[in-house]
Amino acid sequence: MQAMRAAMLFVLLTIGTTANAELTVEDYQTALKRAGASRELVGNYLAGLGRGIWLANGLCKNCFFCPPENVVANQANFKEWLEDEIDRRAAPSDYIEILLMVKMMDVFPCPKR
Repeated sequence: MQAMRAAMLFVLLTIGTTANAELTVEDYQTALKRAGASRELVGNYLAGLGRGIWLANGLCKNCFFCPPENVVANQANFKEWLEDEIDRRAAPSDYIEILLMVKMMDVFPCPKR
């Protein structure tokens, strides 16, 4: 019930604002430190982001990265890959969307064509 109230409050506070689909490393890390709806929302965002990148790559026949067929792409993997990339080279103002994509390209490089 409390999560529902937090979600409703979030919707009410953001109605009429411009949607921004970019999340900085700083905002991501701040949201993860919070408990409750904020942490859950950023987790859901990361899962959707990762799935979207994964599906887009599949639709263009691995034009960005080339994962083996047996790899399971899920929220835990996306979080691990993102946090590894953040630890490696990210600045607080970097966008997590780019960092996750770059990490997938590093983890699953395509053979030279």
